[in-house]
Amino acid sequence: MRRKDAAALIGTGIAFNLRPLGNLRTNQEQAVACFRAALEVYTHQQMPFEWASTQYNLALTYLDLGEALAAWDQQATCTALRKG
Repeated sequence: MRRKDAAALIGTGIAFNLRPLGNLRTNQEQAVACFRAALEVYTHQQMPFEWASTQYNLALTYLDLGEALAAWDQQATCTALRKG
């Protein structure tokens, strides 16, 4: 996967998360899948800004899903890497 593909996945993930039609939970799960796939390209070492932005979108989607623990894990990962 290339950087351009990862950017498209981010846009698709955001669209799924905000989509008012269809099954809300299914849309949000699709958003999570898009963000996770983009993180295969956007690594902390090679693309820190894009990585952080994707982690942020992933955490927001987890919060929307009501999965606070998963969102907390995402935030803790970001904080640990920023300090490290």
